[in-house]
Amino acid sequence: MKLKIFLSRQFLPGAIMISMYLQPGFSQGTVSSNSKQPGLFFGIGVEPSLSQVKNMGVQNSSYLTSTNKFVLSGSLDIGYFFSKYFGISSGLNYSAYNTQLNLESYQNHLDDIDLDQEPYDLHVLGTGINEIQQIGILGIPICLNFRIPFKTDMGIFLQTGLNIAVPLRNKYTTNGIFTYKGYFSQYNVWLENLTEYGFPTEMPTESSGDLSLKPIINYAIASVGIDYLIQKRVQLTLAFLFNKSLESISEYIPPENFQLSTGKNQLSSIMEGSSKVILQSFGVNIGLRYYITDFSKNKYYSKHKHNKYLEEDQRGKKIYIEQ
Repeated sequence: MKLKIFLSRQFLPGAIMISMYLQPGFSQGTVSSNSKQPGLFFGIGVEPSLSQVKNMGVQNSSYLTSTNKFVLSGSLDIGYFFSKYFGISSGLNYSAYNTQLNLESYQNHLDDIDLDQEPYDLHVLGTGINEIQQIGILGIPICLNFRIPFKTDMGIFLQTGLNIAVPLRNKYTTNGIFTYKGYFSQYNVWLENLTEYGFPTEMPTESSGDLSLKPIINYAIASVGIDYLIQKRVQLTLAFLFNKSLESISEYIPPENFQLSTGKNQLSSIMEGSSKVILQSFGVNIGLRYYITDFSKNKYYSKHKHNKYLEEDQRGKKIYIEQ
């Protein structure tokens, strides 16, 4: 019996070290390739955010201001974690953008011809111009995921990538107060306040229609947040996010002399005179992820459980050697 105890004390440390390399469940303190990976997950998320349609470089206008609107977007995700820290994801998402543009004043002039085929110079003055632009896009995100677990059931993560989207909604409504004056140089005469002849003063004008957008919109996406395991396979995520289109989304080619209005009851969208239009949003994403395998069986399992299992395994080997 003493010999058995002596052998166990001399050879037990070596046996333990060898078993750690040979046992299918362990490999230097990590789960081996025979164990279940973090693997595949499916997710769903909602995104309340402050959206913006930035119309830049509008011609013949005073200072253009914008009021950004809160919108609600959503996403369906599928992803795979290759390791404890890295993964990829994709899916479908719908992003909404809603902005109100305000133009204090607008003035321009253009050459025109009246009903008697006489040329004249039309002067246009607009005030209190308001336009609402509503855009919705359906996208396919391609993202890299980096995760750092700091507790058994919690971690922080960073997600970044590219979203390739197509516009599904592209509406605008606009209105303002316009005055039209005609100057006939051959007679040196100004005509104004003559609505029946096409020269109204302070005439309320409104218009609506579809915006001309590029068929494919590419924009960068990034989010950072925390995740919390509420069940073995269900994870709650909360993240701050930022989206921005990488190039102008407008299909319009701004003319050298943009005409917001060319006459009574005619009013174009401000986007037609913008040199560049960018989509941008800030918000939060609240999501749920469902993993195909239990968290306790993949590489996110707790170190405490791993050590406890290792101690029990070593204790069993010791008893076997002593016997």
